[in-house]
Amino acid sequence: MYYAGGRTFFGDHWVVEWWNGSSSGWQLVDAELDARTRAEHAIGFDSTDIPRDQLLVAATAWQRGRFDDSAWDWFGSHPGDASRHYVAGQLLRDAASLIRMEPGAFDNWAPEDLEKDLEALDELASISVIDPDPDTVRAFFDEHDSLAPPVT
Repeated sequence: MYYAGGRTFFGDHWVVEWWNGSSSGWQLVDAELDARTRAEHAIGFDSTDIPRDQLLVAATAWQRGRFDDSAWDWFGSHPGDASRHYVAGQLLRDAASLIRMEPGAFDNWAPEDLEKDLEALDELASISVIDPDPDTVRAFFDEHDSLAPPVT
């Protein structure tokens, strides 16, 4: 959200989540927020504790796209690469990270034909959008092995 600047396109951006047990639990960190970027986008929050309402996770993007078909054009690496398939891939990658199977930058195992997996992806978005439980995500992948992250 903090890079969108009022636009309706939300470019893909990665952050890290870390456990700060001494204060507020899980915190989002954006290592790319240098002084120039902060000034350009009028970012005033601490880059080691990004407010949750400033990060649009893939699960939320998936839910928005399923609610409004035109929203698929809002999410991607750039406007020419925005699509339902792109968001599905990011949803699967985010969920894999939740179970400590961190994918590489270009890993994508989303099925080419998403039609048969739409309900399963809706379920995954639902269980991974807010405070996801890793055991629930693991159970999802056990039940939907065709969507599970590859072992290698």
